[in-house]
Amino acid sequence: MIVSNTLGQSTVPRIHHMSQLDSLYVLQQNKSEHTQWTQEWAKVKGIFTSIDAIYDIVKHDAERWEHDFISISVTGADLTGLDSSFMYTQLFKETLLEMEYKDKEKRELAEHCRILYSTDTKQLPIINEFEQDYDKHTPIWWYSRECFTYQMLNKALRTQEAENIIKMGFFLRDVHRHIEKLHLSQNQDRKLFTVYRGQEIDLQFLPPNHPYLAGTYGNIGQVHDKIGDYSKAFELHQKSLEIRQESLPPNHPSLAKTYYNIGEVHIHMGEFSKALEFHKKSLEIRQKSLPSNHPDLAQSYNSIGQIHDHMEEYSEALELHQKSLRIRQSLLPPNHPDIAEAFNSIGELHDHMGEYSKALEFHNESLKIQQKSLPPNHPDLARTYNNIGKVYDHMEQHAEAHPSYERAVEIGQNSLPENHPALELYRHNLTAVRKNL
Repeated sequence: MIVSNTLGQSTVPRIHHMSQLDSLYVLQQNKSEHTQWTQEWAKVKGIFTSIDAIYDIVKHDAERWEHDFISISVTGADLTGLDSSFMYTQLFKETLLEMEYKDKEKRELAEHCRILYSTDTKQLPIINEFEQDYDKHTPIWWYSRECFTYQMLNKALRTQEAENIIKMGFFLRDVHRHIEKLHLSQNQDRKLFTVYRGQEIDLQFLPPNHPYLAGTYGNIGQVHDKIGDYSKAFELHQKSLEIRQESLPPNHPSLAKTYYNIGEVHIHMGEFSKALEFHKKSLEIRQKSLPSNHPDLAQSYNSIGQIHDHMEEYSEALELHQKSLRIRQSLLPPNHPDIAEAFNSIGELHDHMGEYSKALEFHNESLKIQQKSLPPNHPDLARTYNNIGKVYDHMEQHAEAHPSYERAVEIGQNSLPENHPALELYRHNLTAVRKNL
């Protein structure tokens, strides 16, 4: 709950005991106001002078606190009570669970956690311990510990956000392998084997057209898309589409999401006519089922704008990118990564139109936001540095392009698979600009 300093003094004593109330944030508009009363109430998380500051801390706290207590269980053939989260990890075996990881993934996860828990003096030492002493304990020991590990892993599995799953990939793999070893050591005839805390999750393969699998195929498809395996991504999104077309009404938002995902794969494969076809299907559903300023519409406008940009239909592209930017600016704080993405897309468009000063202006705005809101080795930063390098290249200012290309390659090597098409492009651009120095 957010309360003013004046209202809080009379209200908080009456509601502080309520179990529904978790946190209080006090907005102090006049710095001279008396705030000593807040120290008497444990649920008061801080005193803030602007609503933007409250937004940032609420977002930070929500990311830390949101978690489910999930256990993993191995059962017989009974599918009752099946939890989709564990099925998600099962299907991930062919991607994340079978990938080989290096120490850099652990370092990157620790670095990300330090940013996420930057104000949590309890978690920061545990994050350092995790990075330095991870191998001294079992993966399930780390998961079962009252710390950031179970919070982040459970949220990643439950929300099924591909980027978070990738970030936790090596830990998810290690937990999964430890569970397999524990299972093999148990009596094979037992019908239920609980590994760790919380609700039970059944391990059993679903029928190929089970509705749970549509979302799972889609999210695994997003992982393959992110790592540059576009044919596999397309195959998985098609499976998702077939299930959803059978089980959902034609204007369901989940169908729009699937069409969107397939359109994104076609963009990355350079198949822009097909990409436009699927993105228009997605946009049509979203326009019918969502409010006009919904962030999913901004997402669609941005992607369709990119398609028109690649097809050299610049006026249509600019109109769509501006729509996307307006929606995002109306909904999000000014340093949100989605606003940076919109600036990046507009910058690329101006670059293609030969308007290099405008292109640099938008790319630099994007870079400022990303440097504040993303980890230093995030792949979106590599893309922005590469875009800045391209603009300088097109202006034949190769000496200025060179350091941007170098940063793109450096970040790409730390955040992308070795054979990712984007990393290959960054290396190609760096090699080419060195010849022009």
